[in-house]
Amino acid sequence: MARSYRPILFLLLGFSLFYWFGLTNHYLLLPDEARYAEIAREMLVHGNFVTPLVNNMIFFDKPAMYYWLTALAIKIFGATELAARFFPALIAIIGIISTFIFTRFITDTRTGILAALILGSAPLFWGAAHYSNMDLLVAMFVTLSLYCFWVGIHHTNKKIGILILYTSYIFSAIAILTKGALGLAFPCMIIGLWMLFCKQWRILLKMRLPTGLALVALIVFPWFYLVQKQNPEFLHYFFVVQQWQRFLTSHFNNQEGVWFYPAIIFLGFLPWSIFIFTAVYQAFKKIKNKTNVIHAIPFLLIWFFSILIFFSIPHSKLLGYILPTFPPMAILLAIHINALWGKSPNVFSKIFISLFILTVLSETILITTLTKEMNKYSSKPIAEKIEPFLTKDTTIVTIYHNYNDINFYTGFPIYIFSNWDDPTIMQKDSWKTSYLYAAQHRPDQAKYLLSSSKLQQLWNNHDPVIVIIESKILYAFPYKTYHAIAKTDRFTALSNV
Repeated sequence: MARSYRPILFLLLGFSLFYWFGLTNHYLLLPDEARYAEIAREMLVHGNFVTPLVNNMIFFDKPAMYYWLTALAIKIFGATELAARFFPALIAIIGIISTFIFTRFITDTRTGILAALILGSAPLFWGAAHYSNMDLLVAMFVTLSLYCFWVGIHHTNKKIGILILYTSYIFSAIAILTKGALGLAFPCMIIGLWMLFCKQWRILLKMRLPTGLALVALIVFPWFYLVQKQNPEFLHYFFVVQQWQRFLTSHFNNQEGVWFYPAIIFLGFLPWSIFIFTAVYQAFKKIKNKTNVIHAIPFLLIWFFSILIFFSIPHSKLLGYILPTFPPMAILLAIHINALWGKSPNVFSKIFISLFILTVLSETILITTLTKEMNKYSSKPIAEKIEPFLTKDTTIVTIYHNYNDINFYTGFPIYIFSNWDDPTIMQKDSWKTSYLYAAQHRPDQAKYLLSSSKLQQLWNNHDPVIVIIESKILYAFPYKTYHAIAKTDRFTALSNV
C-alpha cells in the first residue's frame, strides 16, 4: 500500500516546487487578473459574499466560487499576487495528481505518471496555473467530475463506488458555481455521447440521477437564489446575455475561425503535440480492430472531441476555454507513449525524459525572463508611488482607461473619465459595457463614471484628486494647472492640490 502512494508524493512535491516558482514574479496582469482579484478583495471589504462588485459596481459575468476562494487566500496572505494566484496553482496540482490516479485506475502506474508529467508540463496548462482567472478552475472541476463518474461506476466496491459517484455530482456543482451552466452541461454531454456511441445505456441505472441532481441543486441553489434576490436582473443577464448570447452571437470579443483551437491545442501541448496525431490515430485503430482496447479510450476521445467541437462553434474564442480538453489528451498521449516505451524502452525513456526536462527548463526560464516585460504594463508602480499622497478624502481618477490593479494595490475605488454617452458602448463587449450596465441598473454607482462636467467639478473641489493618466496622452488632460506628483515609464500622476 505504501508503494502505491509513492508516485503521488513524488508528483506532489515535484509539481509543487515547479508551479510555485515564479508565481509571484510578475504583477497582476490586466484586465482579467486585476479585475477578478479585485472582486474578491471587495467581497472582504464590503462583507457581501453574494453580489460580486468591482470598483464598487455590480459585475454579473461570472458566479462566485472563484471570488470566494480568492477572498480566502487574501484573508490569509493579504492583497498580494500570491493570494490572487494561489488557488489556480493549487487546483492545477490537484488536477495533475488526480490525472495520475485516474490514469492508473484505467491502465497502470507508469502510464499514470506519464499522463501527469505530460499534463503538468504542457505550456498552456502550466501558464493557466500562473494566471488568476476561472478557466483552469472550471476545467479541473469538470475533469474531476468526469474522473469520479468513471471510477464510481467501475469501482469493484459498490459502496465506495457510490460515494465517488456522488463526489462527481459535487464537483459538477462546484463547476457551475465557478463559471455557470457548462459545469453540468459538459459532463452531461460527454457522458451522454459516450453512452450513445458505446451503447452503454444501462449505466443510467447506476448513476443515481434523481439524488445526484438533487445534490447539485442543493449546492448551487442557495447562491443563485440569494444573488437574484439582491439583484432582480441577475438571472437574465447571466444566463441569457453571458451564457446564451456569448455562444450564439458574434458581437463578443476575440472573433476567431474554426482553426483557432486546434492550433492552440498543438502549441499548448508542445513538445508532446508531436505525438498527438499518432496517439489519436492509434486510439481509433484499436477501437476499430478491437485489439488491446483500454475500456476508457472511447470515453476519452468523446471527451476531447466534443469539447473541441463545442468551443469551435461560437465566434468568440479565448485561450483558456479549451483547457477541459487537456486532461483527456494528456492521457491519450500517455497511453500512446507508454506503448512506444514498451517496444523500445531505452530509446523512448531517454526521449521522454529529455523532452520533459527541456520543457520544464524552458518554462522556468520563460517566466523569469518575461517578468520585466509583463510588469511594464502594470499600474502597480504608479499605485505604490501615489500611496504617500492618499488620504481618506482622496479621489483617484483615471482617464479613458480602467485599471483594476490600482483598486487592488491601493484599496481605493477609481473614478473613470470617458465618453460615456457613446451609444455604441452597449453594443460591444468591453469593460465599458460592464460598467455602463451597472450604472444603468444601479444609479448610485453611476458616480464612478465621469463626464467632462463631473470631472471639472471634482477637479475644482477642495478635496484632493489624483489623476492617473498614461504619459503618452497627457496632452489630452483638459486642465493645465496641476501638480505632477509621480511618474513611471507608463504613467503620470497629477494632483489638484
